[in-house]
Amino acid sequence: MQLWIMTLSMFLSVVVHWSRSRLAGLSIAELAPPICGAGRAPWHRGAFCAYAIEKELQLRRLTKLLVDERVLTAALTNRLRESPPCSKPPRR
Repeated sequence: MQLWIMTLSMFLSVVVHWSRSRLAGLSIAELAPPICGAGRAPWHRGAFCAYAIEKELQLRRLTKLLVDERVLTAALTNRLRESPPCSKPPRR
């Protein structure tokens, strides 16, 4: 949840920067603070948003694999409970 809040706030800041530059007739590089370099801040924010989306997709894939594993484990457990007990253990 925190990752999505951070991603949304960064995305909105990119939109605000872009809107301000269009309204003022300036480029994004001219609006960026000097500490950020020549317009690198919006690109870093965009990269973070792409990273968050990629991580979310990876998390969904892993969640699906975990659910499949749990289903298989439950099925195997049920089969073992339903099978008749083995005969006496072998003697040496």
